Amino acid sequence: MAEALIKKIELAETDIADIHYTLAVTHTRLINDLKSIEYANKALDVFRQNYNFVRCAQCHILLGICYRRVHMIDMAIKQYNLAQHLGEITENSEVIQLSNHNLGYLHSTLGESDEAIKYLEKAYEMGSNFTTTQITTTISLIKEYYNSERIDEAKMVLEKNYPLVKELPAHSKKLFKLEMDVYKYAIYQDYNKLEHTIINEFLPYLEEKSDYANIVTYSNMIGEHFEKLKKYKNAANYYKMASLNYQKLLKV
Repeated sequence: MAEALIKKIELAETDIADIHYTLAVTHTRLINDLKSIEYANKALDVFRQNYNFVRCAQCHILLGICYRRVHMIDMAIKQYNLAQHLGEITENSEVIQLSNHNLGYLHSTLGESDEAIKYLEKAYEMGSNFTTTQITTTISLIKEYYNSERIDEAKMVLEKNYPLVKELPAHSKKLFKLEMDVYKYAIYQDYNKLEHTIINEFLPYLEEKSDYANIVTYSNMIGEHFEKLKKYKNAANYYKMASLNYQKLLKV
């Protein structure tokens, strides 16, 4: 509605760019990546002309996320590096932290654990406040340590940060607490609690939120767990759930 009114009123180009940036963010969250790229580039052109380097960096991060999703990896890395450079120029620690986090996540999706951990550690060490960004980085680092069988390091980060989840805003607390619980039980090999948490709490919560990406991640995780126990029927059920939700994700 705001975009439709742009042509009917006099509005500063920076205000129009803010609307385009907000539309880009919204399309990113809806996984409409091509639309997000379109709006982010419109906003970026204006922010660049006005030397608003922080807003430029935010656009580059959005573009990086979208290019990663459409498997244009070199372009995604370029966008994140541009964002990081602008963050350093403006001494904006939030931008630098977010760039490192996204570079870590990108390398994680490529199965490059050493590179992923390098960037995630940088992002983790920069976090001074227990914000949503910081807890997202913390959980990503725990996951990567766990998947790389660096269990002592995973335990150390988990134990330091687990009590701080209660400080998070109510709307994000449940998701992050459940993620922390899953990795706590996996790391300490409390498999009964791991099964109960994923099957009876986490997956139903994710289904309620239509969070297809995380359903794929955690149904695969419990599927692998059952496969190791040679409970092949259970494993097959959760692998099927992962496959079905991956198809839903592709249709979003």
